[in-house]
Amino acid sequence: MHPERTKPRAPELPEADFQIWHREVPATEEPQDQRAHRHAFQEIIFIEQGSAKHTIDTAHDELQGPFVALIAQGKVHRFIPKPWTKLYVLRFTNEFLPRPVEGLFSQVVDFTSLAVYTSELQYKIKSLFELMHQEYQQAEPNKVYIRHLLSALLSVLREEQQKRTSGDTAADDSNYSTFSKFLALLDAEFTRHRSVEYYAGQLNITTKKLGELSKAITGDTPSRIIEKRVILAAKRFLIYTTDTVQEIAYTLGYTDHSHFTRAFRRLEGVTPTAFRIQYRQA
Repeated sequence: MHPERTKPRAPELPEADFQIWHREVPATEEPQDQRAHRHAFQEIIFIEQGSAKHTIDTAHDELQGPFVALIAQGKVHRFIPKPWTKLYVLRFTNEFLPRPVEGLFSQVVDFTSLAVYTSELQYKIKSLFELMHQEYQQAEPNKVYIRHLLSALLSVLREEQQKRTSGDTAADDSNYSTFSKFLALLDAEFTRHRSVEYYAGQLNITTKKLGELSKAITGDTPSRIIEKRVILAAKRFLIYTTDTVQEIAYTLGYTDHSHFTRAFRRLEGVTPTAFRIQYRQA
């Protein structure tokens, strides 16, 4: 079995390594009850004006523009814009950029959306989306130009993320980068490794240093973040598959499903079976 698969729907694949489009939802359009799905690429949705219902995993939000939603590759989500809404949707693979994306797109950290509070920030974000969209509409888009614009957009969003999560600025960029690498490594290794010592060793830092970074940026300990990542995967299995609790525990690296059940209940307040029943009745 492969971790976090959804059945029967397979991950969607992009037609290209970069896509962007602009849409104005007609006033007469009825909201579509889109199925929850997951992508094999990173996605950014910018609501210029209007609103939308957005679900990521088990979190439900009403997004009011101007707003930016970040959907990490593999996240299970559903996005339903309301009439009169104007928005951009941008998708890209990690291979599209010369450097991997750090920090913005994480499975476990809860920074998945960004309310655009100031007209200056809105102008920056909208201008970058417009320029990328205009270039993408050309018969032969200049991908080098688009990469620069996308990198600029991610820099703007990352700076805002740092301000709103840790209060730090670019002066602390190396620490932020180290923590982002921890999150990326966790996404790849959480079914095999769940000790703070392992991740600190892979990053060539002490467990104390990793703990300090984690608390400063998220308010959580590294062990708590590791546990959250495992339970996030478990919730996806419980919602989107028919696997038994024992099968899910085994897939997530537990040799004893009772240990998995205790860990799940400690974080969610209910057993895996009770969570599955509650979600399906909702």
